Amino acid sequence: MNPLLKKLIREYNYLNETLGDVKEISSLAEGKFKSALMEVDPNAIEALVPKTQDINLEDDNVSMEEVEMEIKHNDPRFKKLFRKIAVKCHPDKLGNIVGQEAEHLKKIYGELITANQNYDWAMLLNLAVGLDIEFDDLSDEEIVNVNDNIDVLRKEILKYENSMAYSWYTKNDENSRKEYLAACAKIFNKSLED
Repeated sequence: MNPLLKKLIREYNYLNETLGDVKEISSLAEGKFKSALMEVDPNAIEALVPKTQDINLEDDNVSMEEVEMEIKHNDPRFKKLFRKIAVKCHPDKLGNIVGQEAEHLKKIYGELITANQNYDWAMLLNLAVGLDIEFDDLSDEEIVNVNDNIDVLRKEILKYENSMAYSWYTKNDENSRKEYLAACAKIFNKSLED
């Protein structure tokens, strides 16, 4: 396998695992942050609840990115590798495979469907490597797609890590948490006034 591709797949795996960890921490942090905020200032929590008029459920416009995704999805090389993987993990093809191995392959199939829906070369390649499926070297455009998928993971990790709850939760000492929480309460109260 091309060393650059090997590096990209390793980076994708690392970031994907990191994202899982960050989501878990964030989920824990959210609950604790809201409880702590309620203790400091019960009114500030209102700023975290969206106002019903701010929610628009009737936006049926399709963006250009969604249209482009459908066009890109006709990639024959992507489909070829998708099919190779599907043959090994499709629930109808498992035959005598049972137990943990069957559950693992079903999980891989779910990830394969996600990779297909998102035109995610990085995820597709990761699944192929995990199942020892050989594939051709990627074109420059496909490498760009892998890098784009890696950038999406980085941005999503940062989104969680930059949240107030995550920042508060990961402070090193109790005094820093109290000061940060007080500052957050002020920000929330200010947003209620606007």
